[in-house]
Amino acid sequence: TGPVDGSSETTPLAVGPSGARHPVIAPDLAGGFAVAYQTSMAVELLRLDASGVPQGEPLRFPGGTSPELAFIPGGGLVVAYLSGGSVYLARVGCSAGH
Repeated sequence: TGPVDGSSETTPLAVGPSGARHPVIAPDLAGGFAVAYQTSMAVELLRLDASGVPQGEPLRFPGGTSPELAFIPGGGLVVAYLSGGSVYLARVGCSAGH
């Protein structure tokens, strides 16, 4: 369990490019987590292992803004974002072993 006093157990880790904004986070079935954030050109989704090491390159959703991220109990993630006045959903697989 973590500290109850609100102190950090680790040094904060910078992910995403400089200027990224609106970060959201969700766990995955592989024991890690994913973070989605908005850049000036896209919404990006980056998977990280449990220790915070990025797992590959971020997925990019060009033109996207205002990301939201949800874990699907059966496996995977759903990223939602705005683009051109519409809401888009993309299911991203990230089950154990993949």
